[in-house]
Amino acid sequence: MDKLEAEKRMLQIKLDQPVSDPTSPREINNGDTATNLSTHIQTLRSEVARLKHTLLISQQERKDVIFNNKTTDNLIRNNLQTYYWHINIFKYFSKIHNWFIKCRIIFL
Repeated sequence: MDKLEAEKRMLQIKLDQPVSDPTSPREINNGDTATNLSTHIQTLRSEVARLKHTLLISQQERKDVIFNNKTTDNLIRNNLQTYYWHINIFKYFSKIHNWFIKCRIIFL
């Protein structure tokens, strides 16, 4: 209970303190001339252009990878279908083969 009372008093003290002013923006008087600011802006613009170009290249590479994965998946799917088709044909022919063997035994 004492702990809660102490916390309550501490919060009340904080509420009674005046609100401090927000920090002011950085002053331009610290050596940043119009030329320096212009240079910084140009540097930032060139960096943005470079990053946009990098992003476009990355997006195109990602699209290529996705296309290759889809193509590979389709090939695998087609190969599996062909494989299962061959298995079914093999099962069918083995049934026919077994039937012929039974017929020979019966006819002999």
